[in-house]
Amino acid sequence: MDFVSTDLRIIYTPIDTVNPISLSKFSYYSIPGLYTLLGSGSMEASSILATHTSPALSNQGRGVIIGIIDTGIDYTNPLFRNQDGTTRIISIWDQSLPDDKDNLPDGVPNRYNASGATYGTEYIREQINEALESDNPLTLVPSTDTNGHGTFLAGIAAGGVLPGQNFTGAAPECELIIVKLKPAKQYLRDFYLVSSDTDVS
Repeated sequence: MDFVSTDLRIIYTPIDTVNPISLSKFSYYSIPGLYTLLGSGSMEASSILATHTSPALSNQGRGVIIGIIDTGIDYTNPLFRNQDGTTRIISIWDQSLPDDKDNLPDGVPNRYNASGATYGTEYIREQINEALESDNPLTLVPSTDTNGHGTFLAGIAAGGVLPGQNFTGAAPECELIIVKLKPAKQYLRDFYLVSSDTDVS
């Protein structure tokens, strides 16, 4: 059994005692759900961009934190940086990477005591900024978005204004918290009849 938090625990059972999953054997709510990629609507159709220039609103997301739970993020993309080049990302919890809590920068407290997470790796703002200043960011913060969907959605929600570019996100001055979900286990893909070429978490 793994401790997740004071309210949650993960219990491991031999797979031959639980397969095949069926609703007659387990209640629907005891079977984990799956998440897949969704499309997004147009910024212009939603009139979000009008709120940036409206004198009554002038809302650009300052003081707002947006959470993106998806395929990760390309944290090196300039859309997610402040004007001084530092990141607007507060943290990235990459569930697909092994636990890396022993490689924290000097002076950074062990964040796992607060979150209670027992899997994946969380990178905080200080680590992301250190990576952005280095010649090879991925050696310090190896979290990536190989699919691109999480980066795309983060760009729509929170992409900053870049000089010479005709694009801005809905909240270009907000901060971000990113969760990159780990891939779904095969027995769940089988239960939900998910094809092998579909990304699900």
